[in-house]
Amino acid sequence: MTDYMKANRSTETGIEQVRAALERGERLTPLDALNRFGLWSLASAIHALRKQGMAIDAELIDVGTRNGGSARVAQYCMASVNARDA
Repeated sequence: MTDYMKANRSTETGIEQVRAALERGERLTPLDALNRFGLWSLASAIHALRKQGMAIDAELIDVGTRNGGSARVAQYCMASVNARDA
């Protein structure tokens, strides 16, 4: 198996893991995806899932940084999760 095929298969597995987490009602940030699934780009996985027809919402949240500051990052969840919370 070529390196490209390994990388592509790994990405698909990560996307499937993101799908499962969202379907369980979890909210994910890019750092969650990196730590849990080894995905460097959660936005790419979200884009792929949306193209497959999943309704996914994004919300900007503030998170702490390692130097004591704050940053805004996207947090993703299934659209039905946001409707339940409203």
